[in-house]
Amino acid sequence: KKIICDENCFSSAGEEDLCFWENAVESFENISTVYLFQWNRMYPADTFLEFNPKKLGFQKVSTENFEGSSHPKITLTVYERK
Repeated sequence: KKIICDENCFSSAGEEDLCFWENAVESFENISTVYLFQWNRMYPADTFLEFNPKKLGFQKVSTENFEGSSHPKITLTVYERK
């Protein structure tokens, strides 16, 4: 696989491609799986992810806690479209 940096990854990604983003998402329409990473501390932010899984048709399939190099606890939650 190759890595492509694209500010508009959602419009250029194929069906099996992965997109990594840190900014607001305009639509979850073409997204089948969401990997949500959360840290154990709060940071100031200008934008926030507005993600209501149930309302958007996603269900939680797994949650995993692990230690990172800069944070003692990182939580990965995976959501898939129903």
